[in-house]
Amino acid sequence: MCTATWMLTSSGYQIYFNRDEQKGRPEALPPTRFDNTGTEFVMPVDPVGGGSWIAMNEHGLSLCLLNFYQGKMPQHPLISRGLLIKQLANCRTAHEALATLDTVPLLHYAPFSLMLFDPTLTQSHGEVLGMCWNGISLSTITPQAPMVSSGVDLHNVTAYRQGEYLRYIEHGVTAESLRAFHASHISNDESLTFKRNACHSHLSACMHRDDAHTVSFTHIEVTPQLLTMNYHAGSLCDDESCEKREISGNKNPTSSFLLVRKMITAPAELII
Repeated sequence: MCTATWMLTSSGYQIYFNRDEQKGRPEALPPTRFDNTGTEFVMPVDPVGGGSWIAMNEHGLSLCLLNFYQGKMPQHPLISRGLLIKQLANCRTAHEALATLDTVPLLHYAPFSLMLFDPTLTQSHGEVLGMCWNGISLSTITPQAPMVSSGVDLHNVTAYRQGEYLRYIEHGVTAESLRAFHASHISNDESLTFKRNACHSHLSACMHRDDAHTVSFTHIEVTPQLLTMNYHAGSLCDDESCEKREISGNKNPTSSFLLVRKMITAPAELII
């Protein structure tokens, strides 16, 4: 139950991520700094499993994980999928993270899709990498925005969010258009096949169901000079008919983190 989009620029990349969760699940902890085996990284923390769904490290590597509800659940004792993000966040590059993933006993993890953003990724250099563990085998995927995860009505959810995404970026992929998409709700257009309440819908990127809802928004920006993670506890919607953005008494639901970037070998077009 999540939605991820991204934007590649001449100097780096940006990630936009809505996390959706069951209403009974404990609230995530805001982004926290970690330094495992000499690599500093930052990630919000799921207090249930101790891992995360998104992380960024000091090299400029970012990782996003979405649950793959349509996979086959392994019959082994399970380890939280979020701990994979914590483990892979120690890596310097996307390919190093993929090599590490190959050593992981995945039969102890529920199905997931993983996206990897290399430190040298730009508009003209590299591509977003992806892997899918379906509970039986690990395969390479080609991530296409928006990446969508849902345990309910996946076909219609994906179709609707893809259509809305294309509508929002009709005049270009910008920070404003992506943020607006992640705050968007079902349209009131009577001609739509997917007619629902304008706010409380499982189809929209800003998702509201009786049992689950969008619980946070994370924005990552990586350039040769800048590594930032902005985290908002709650949904981006500002419609008063939707649920309040303030969660569990958190008086300041927005957190920002800046990492000092370690030197990397940049692609030629980034070297000045």
